[in-house]
Amino acid sequence: MNWQNLMELCMRPAPLGREETVKEWIRGKLPDHVEITEDPAGSLIVRRPGEKPGLAFLASLTQPTLLATGKTAEGAWRLQPLGMGTPPAAENGWRLTDGRGAAATLSVKEGVLQLTDETGIQAGTLLTRAPDWSQDEQAVRCSGLADRIGCWLLLELLQE
Repeated sequence: MNWQNLMELCMRPAPLGREETVKEWIRGKLPDHVEITEDPAGSLIVRRPGEKPGLAFLASLTQPTLLATGKTAEGAWRLQPLGMGTPPAAENGWRLTDGRGAAATLSVKEGVLQLTDETGIQAGTLLTRAPDWSQDEQAVRCSGLADRIGCWLLLELLQE
């Protein structure tokens, strides 16, 4: 198993609607003998030619995302959670990015999502949790690991 591929996959941000960078990385890692198409929703469909019955893997590339919709009269960003559940499952201190230079720190006060330390954010910016990979003697942590492990496993199986 190639653990470096898992780490690289986890380090690529994939805000909802902007998964192309991750898709291109995956396309570059797949062997030449597979067929790659996309469905109307933008999901990658990978087929390994052959006569044996197929096996399907479903794995999300998208990470929970916040859409900055505009500012309040007090100057705080109005945020629309996408793919985070209701109420949003978020933690104080999450570092957010759009993968293109905009960044902020997320805080949750009395159930309200707020941004601090913000740079480069405009109305329409899609922010997702910044990639985070760390390892020590006790554990390996990766933001978005649950969403990415299926994609990585598929890559590994297709290499066989």
